[in-house]
Order: sequence, then C-alpha cells, then structure tokens
Amino acid sequence: MGILSRIALALPAGYLIASAGVWYQQPTLITRPQAIYQAWTALGLQAPNSMWLAAYAAAFAVALLLVHPSLERSKYGKAKWGTWRTALELKLNGTSGIFLGLLDGKSLRLDESLSVLILAPPGTGKTSAIAIPTLLTSRNSFIISDLKGELFDLTAPTRSTFSRVWYFNPTNKNTARFNIFAANMMPKSILDYSGHVLNAAHIIIEAPQKGEDYFTKAARDAFAFFAQWLIWKNGETSLPEIRSKILSSEDIAWTVEEMIADLEGEGALSSHNDWEEFGAGIIQKLVEDGRSTLVAARSEEQWAGVMGTLSTALQPFSDPRIAAATSGPSDLNALDLKKECTSIYLVIPDKDLARLSPIVTLIFEALGSQLISELPKPGQIPVTFLLDEFIRLGKLKQVKELPAISRGYRVNAVFIAQDFQQIADKYGREAVSIFNSTCAYKVIFRQNDLKTAKDISDTIGNFTTTKLSTSRSAKGVLKTDKSTSESEEGLALVSAQEILNLSKEESIVIGQGELMHPLKVQNGFWFNLPVFENQVKQNAHRADVL
Repeated sequence: MGILSRIALALPAGYLIASAGVWYQQPTLITRPQAIYQAWTALGLQAPNSMWLAAYAAAFAVALLLVHPSLERSKYGKAKWGTWRTALELKLNGTSGIFLGLLDGKSLRLDESLSVLILAPPGTGKTSAIAIPTLLTSRNSFIISDLKGELFDLTAPTRSTFSRVWYFNPTNKNTARFNIFAANMMPKSILDYSGHVLNAAHIIIEAPQKGEDYFTKAARDAFAFFAQWLIWKNGETSLPEIRSKILSSEDIAWTVEEMIADLEGEGALSSHNDWEEFGAGIIQKLVEDGRSTLVAARSEEQWAGVMGTLSTALQPFSDPRIAAATSGPSDLNALDLKKECTSIYLVIPDKDLARLSPIVTLIFEALGSQLISELPKPGQIPVTFLLDEFIRLGKLKQVKELPAISRGYRVNAVFIAQDFQQIADKYGREAVSIFNSTCAYKVIFRQNDLKTAKDISDTIGNFTTTKLSTSRSAKGVLKTDKSTSESEEGLALVSAQEILNLSKEESIVIGQGELMHPLKVQNGFWFNLPVFENQVKQNAHRADVL
C-alpha cells in the first residue's frame, strides 16, 4: 500500500474518529473543542481558531497510525535485532556479574542469579571473551571447572586481591582438600545422612551403559553400609577410609558381622541432637543394610562380582596424593561461599580426567546440594558455577537442575558446551530442551553443527518483508505489457548459514522474553580491552603466593 493510498484512507478515518461522539453523545476530538468553543463565546471571550486545527490534526495522526505499514508487516513474524533498550529490558546493564560482551561499546553484564548457556565450538574464543573477563571483575563467589588450568593462571592472581582462592588438583601437593563425608560437609539432620551417602554412592559407582545391574546395586548398597557405619562410629569418614575398611579383611562376612554387632554399642552420633528421637530407627535401618550386605558377602561368587565393582570405583583412592586430598576436614564448603567471596578452581589434567571425573562430579553435586539447602540471608554473596567444558565432567544431575530452582537461593550457572548435539550425546535429547527452557540467556558463537544453527535460527524467528514481482506479457509483435505486484513473506532474521559463518569477533545473545530481539554482540576478548589486560599484567606477580 503506497503512501498516497494510506493518506486517502486516513482522512475519512480521522474524521470518523473525531466525530464519533455525534452519534454516541460522547466527547471526542471534535465535540469537546466545540463545547469549549461555545462556552468561551457565551462568556464573550475569543476562542483561538487553532484549537480546531489541532483537533483535526490529532484525529488524522491517530488514523494514520492505524494504517501504518509496521502494523501490517507482522503477518509472517516480527523479529528484529535488539538495541541497547532491549539489553535494558533483559537487565544486562549490571556492574559486577557475568560479562557477556559489548553492545554499542557498552559492557553487557548479568547481575541477577539467572543461568546462561554458551554454545561455542573449540577455537571460537569463549574462554577469552566471557570466562576470563567475568572472573577478573565479578564479585560473585565462583566454583570453576578449569580442566586445563588456564583460568587459574590468568585470573586467580587478580581474584586473590578481593576473594579467597582455593586450588583443587588432587594430583598436586598444594591442593585444597575435599571430603564429602567430613563433619562440615554432612547434612544438619541425621535423617538426611542416608540420602547424602547414597547420592555419593551413585556418583562414585557408575552404572554400566546398559543400565544398573545386580553387581552395581549390590556394590552401592555395600558402600552405603560401610560409609554410614563409619559415620555412626566416628562422626565422619572419607572415601579412602571406606576403601580401607572394605579391604581390611579377607573374611568380609566376619567383618560385616562384627560391624552389625558393634551397632548395639555407643557411636559418635549418639550425642547428636536428633538421636534420642530417631536413633533407634537409624540403627535398625543400618542393621538391615548390614544383613543385606552379609547375604552377598557369604556367597563367594556374588561377592567377587561386588568387590570387582567396588575395587574399580575406589581404585583412585589408593593413590596417596588423592587419598590425602580427600581425607580430613574439607576446605571446600559451599556455605562458606555465601559468607565470604571465594573462588574454587577445579583443575584436572587431561591424562587424569577419566579416573578422577567421579571426584569432580562429586564436588559439583555436593556443593550444589549444599547451596540450595537453605535460603540466603540478607547481604550474603551470590554464587556462580562457571562450567567450562562441562560435558567432560560426567553427568551433573544436581547442577543441571540448578537453573530451574536456584534463583531464590542466589545461585546460578554458566554452562559452556560446543553445541546442542554435544549436550544430547551426554545427557539425551530431552536435556537439550531442559537447558533451553531453564537457562534465561543463551550466547551463540560461530557454530559448526548445522542442526544447532537451524534450532537457533528457528528460536529467533522470522521478520515480514515485501516482495516485488514483475511480469511481462506480449502485446503484438513489438509491444509488451509490464505489471508489478507486491506480496509479503517471512524471512529468518538470522539464517542457519549466517550462524555457521559468524565472525569470530561477534556472537549472538538471546534472552528470555525477548527471543525475537537478539543482540548482535562484539566479543570482549580480555587481551583486546585494557580494563582486563591491565589487571592480568598488574597482578601477575601474585601467582607466586597462591
């Protein structure tokens, strides 16, 4: 529809809008000025003639707005690139949260405890553009998967100026300690001890790919009995101690019988606040678990299979370095992260990842569970899981569910993966939908996977555009008629091909509630921005004291 056609429609429409009150006896843009005009003239006052012109102009403007092309061109979609106003709607104008890049030269930062999914294949620069700038400046507490140690080397010196720093690498003598069964890691109520132990058992003793079999279940049950018995006896235990207890005698049946008999005596938990009310039930359940373990222990064939499963799972704790790193009081405690700005770097060399990934998974799951065990108090510090290459860490069930429930606890997560297919291969296709729906923001770097690119393009949607078509028809020998027509169609705002060919300098940020208004962001590589580069250089000398 041309501009002249629109004006032709707007003139009568404007008159109808202005004079509608004549029929409905309501004041309008025409009748209201008329009443005022008559009142003024009755008093002998001179009313300005401009009031009539203003009334008609206003009515015409309203009518013209109603036939404006922008109201028509949404039939096939209304997607368009977002602006800084969109960033404000998305609350990406924070000061000390997660750094997502630059828009119009301004930093995009997320201060709210909402989770982020970053899709970035190797070599696209997600570590330099997001992880490092975030760690250099954010005042949140962090739990960081840093498999290569790069984040620790570049950011820990700076973070040590305002944050407590823990370095966990169980093959390094300077490692912090993590003990899932230390007294300061146990739940407050003894009624939750059994669940705490069983959760650890499911992580340490992984089910085979074909699913849980008899030996896996029996091994987990035996592990849980030995662990809970040691906790009852001493108030705490450790994975190396559990391993030693299981291997303490060749006659495992005799060992279990002695443990069951010992439950009739006094244990360290007998002084627990809940013991008087619930102690008898806990002992009875432990005795039943012990008898179940005893059944397997009395059968050499069955116990051989159970011991094979247990030995494989607990083998890493035969290494003296790993045993030392997972015994005694735990340095890593999630509740401390809320009280004081703290940074925990988990560094596992590639050569050790296969055998140590259950320990890493255990740390993330235990800390995640602790963080949502109680609501934060006023003034407590937000906590962020920064999970670079999280697919390599094993299945993080508790952490995967954090985005859906953790906002009220002031906890969020930054998940960094290559693409949707990588997530599906590890967690299943359903998990892709879960991450998509529970992560409030997605950052898309140049993709290599076509399906991921198509999914992102479809999520953003189409915009409506006008298509001109010209046709010619012969009219006689030397003359042709030409006709032109307009039609509307929907085109992807960002096609899959564009996502596959994004510049390394750019990424796309999509936020919940503004999916059809994505932000085209300039990647803020730390080495290109003085605000970040200077911090790395100025604090490099502090690496010697960490």
